[in-house]
Amino acid sequence: MYEQRLVLLGIAQGGVYGNGQTFSVQIPDYRLSPYFGELLEGGIVLDKRDIPIDILIKHVVNGPMLDLSIPKNSFRPFVKGGTHEYQGETLKGFDFVGLDVYLQLCREIGTKIGFRRGNNIEWESGEVTPIPEYETRYERAA
Repeated sequence: MYEQRLVLLGIAQGGVYGNGQTFSVQIPDYRLSPYFGELLEGGIVLDKRDIPIDILIKHVVNGPMLDLSIPKNSFRPFVKGGTHEYQGETLKGFDFVGLDVYLQLCREIGTKIGFRRGNNIEWESGEVTPIPEYETRYERAA
């Protein structure tokens, strides 16, 4: 049985990564679907594999980092500290943002975003991807 503990699951050039309420992990696996079942209901999937490499590098190196403890529509700048309301400021590589701001920034660079709904991943594009059964999740998964 899957252990549902991820709030966010993603994949990019460096492999698959996940964030829970108290942890973050990245592993060099370039398959996404084996991990769908580890998402909590309503959990988010980010697929950055189709983003041009120059845009992706800029997003990863120069963009803000996700902090699930930051409130909605907020960010924590590295230089000033404290949590502030996000009003479209230019964010840097050591700044942290809440989940909603992070998703907005991901959409802007063309990230494919989906949400766990029952036993499926429902993508914002309208596509639906079934979550593989536990017993088969690593068999030729894409």
